[in-house]
Amino acid sequence: MSASRFVSQWHPRCNGTVVGRKTAATRVGELHVAGGGKVHGAFTYAGKAGSLITVGKLTRSRWTTAGSILIDNAGAGGSVPVKKATDRYVEANFAFDLVHFTGGCSYYAQMAVKWEGGAPTPGGKAPPSPHRSCHVDPSGFMILKPGFKATVSGYQAVNYPAGAAAGFHGYSFGASSGYSKNVHPSWRNTGSVNTYLCGSGRDKRHHHWPIVYNQNR
Repeated sequence: MSASRFVSQWHPRCNGTVVGRKTAATRVGELHVAGGGKVHGAFTYAGKAGSLITVGKLTRSRWTTAGSILIDNAGAGGSVPVKKATDRYVEANFAFDLVHFTGGCSYYAQMAVKWEGGAPTPGGKAPPSPHRSCHVDPSGFMILKPGFKATVSGYQAVNYPAGAAAGFHGYSFGASSGYSKNVHPSWRNTGSVNTYLCGSGRDKRHHHWPIVYNQNR
């Protein structure tokens, strides 16, 4: 997977020459676990990447977003396990290229070209739920009973328009991931009382929330 993939999809008449390459921690999701130590959480990014990452284009000395590219190569990956109260972003390493396009065009662009395949790591602090309780969340909630595990899978996850990764020359990449069997958060209730999962989306039918919060009330 290389810059030539971007050229063939969007710029078939252009030639792309890689003039810079870097690896950057890239936001792929977030994990929210309630306090009390009775809920264990994990965020898995493994098997096959599933992240749509923006492409930066240099226009009149300014870097702007010009489309995006899907990164879906395979890798071992892994999980970030959590056994205490947590509101954290989750990051995975991606390779990024700075490309000079010539031929049928003449400009510079920067883009992700592959997931490095390693295990995800905890990132910075993510904002907590805007609601004091899942019971007052307008998106609804689901109950996670003692001894049970819940895995969120099968739909579009949260979209970060910017701030997902630091690019070249001050550009900030945006990214979004699709929750799947390879990319997903999960929780296990090891306590003796119910805990709850709720989120920021509007689709109550299948609890398909872009960001999922675990709260004890």
